[in-house]
Amino acid sequence: MERVYKGIMGGYKAENDKNDATHVILTVNEYNDLKKRIGSLEFEIQDNISAYKKDIEEERQLANKNIDIIKGQAQKAINTLQIDLKGAKGEIDRLNDLNLNLRRIMRERANSKRGLKPKKVHHGYMVLDSQQYSYIFRYWSHGKSRSDDFPCWKVRIQSPYDSSIPYETIVNDIRNDLIKVFGASLNIQSVINLDNKSYDDFKKAWNEEKNFIFKSSYKSNIKSGFWEIEYLVKDSIVVPEDMRIS
Repeated sequence: MERVYKGIMGGYKAENDKNDATHVILTVNEYNDLKKRIGSLEFEIQDNISAYKKDIEEERQLANKNIDIIKGQAQKAINTLQIDLKGAKGEIDRLNDLNLNLRRIMRERANSKRGLKPKKVHHGYMVLDSQQYSYIFRYWSHGKSRSDDFPCWKVRIQSPYDSSIPYETIVNDIRNDLIKVFGASLNIQSVINLDNKSYDDFKKAWNEEKNFIFKSSYKSNIKSGFWEIEYLVKDSIVVPEDMRIS
């Protein structure tokens, strides 16, 4: 291999200190050898490209296979959950029906014991008494303990629930019955939680809201055999005929 430059008059001369090479002259053997090496490299590159493509395709197929496996497992899990949920829903419905039936039987027995008619229809709640009461709201103002009286009514109601039943079992049912069954017939528009309210918030609710219950307490009356609820109500109530004790 010889490094040369092209002269002004044509022809090629060996490079020197004054003229840098512009061409390279190869012998036939050198040219053939270079051509062979280039062909070998090109083949190797193509072979590597083919191998890479093959690896990529294999990885793609493996990934798709794993995805299909995961999808199948996920669908199987979903199907199992759906079956479990369907079974759980059926069991919940059965227990709810059982609970409703037990509550109905309990109410009918309580109504029969107290002579409430018709025993199969009456909700089982009776007003024991309603009396004037003064609720004392204590608060701090300007560094001093102060208090304000709010005239209200204390109302005691007898429920149809046996006094032997735990409080946690009946409290939600009584709260729901108050809202949905007998509250409106007593002229009670709402139940408001005024615990931990500031004096201003308490007074604002007192002045703006219609008749409402703002405190509740429960008593298991062993003598009568029924749970009783004591409500503090803003205004007097209306006692319908079917909730009066004869």
